[in-house]
Amino acid sequence: MGLMPLSPAEEDQKSKIGRGVLPAVQLAMDQIRNESLLHPYFLDLRLYDTECDNAKGLKAFYDAIKYGPNHLMVFGGVCATVTSIIAESLKGWNLVQLSFAATTPELADKKKYPYFFRTVPSDNAVNPAILKFLKYYRWKRVGTLTQDVQRFSETCGKPHGLHSMALHASSDVWDPAEVVRCLILVYGA
Repeated sequence: MGLMPLSPAEEDQKSKIGRGVLPAVQLAMDQIRNESLLHPYFLDLRLYDTECDNAKGLKAFYDAIKYGPNHLMVFGGVCATVTSIIAESLKGWNLVQLSFAATTPELADKKKYPYFFRTVPSDNAVNPAILKFLKYYRWKRVGTLTQDVQRFSETCGKPHGLHSMALHASSDVWDPAEVVRCLILVYGA
């Protein structure tokens, strides 16, 4: 079962990630089938559009379980909120989830999400490298722009004299130009 945002009507980054990964997924599945790696089994991936919406994602998951076929695992998870809701539900069906894009640190909690795995590092694993980069260039003030995610949550604060500011914008009113203007007003050029 593949759960990810796929709607072309939704021209946001998350939908582009979901649609963008499909050629690679198809290539990998063709390779596995051609080499008979799973013989006598057949690998099939049924895709379900979550639209990065909690209710629609959970409905897609439950419909896939209810109407079959029997699934062995869940592939996908792009939007943090949809991914975490589904990851919490996996235990009841003894399903494993493998995500290629969910980086939120919350999903690293193996007590809460024992059946969730990912192929990308958590933001918490990347943030120390970002801090080293900032220190290397001796940057003293940093602004982060985020949108409806917990990204960079561990870099907020003032480690070693670094002044940071996180500015969050809701996806309903996301205008990067306005956010940058706000940063300039608050912190100067």
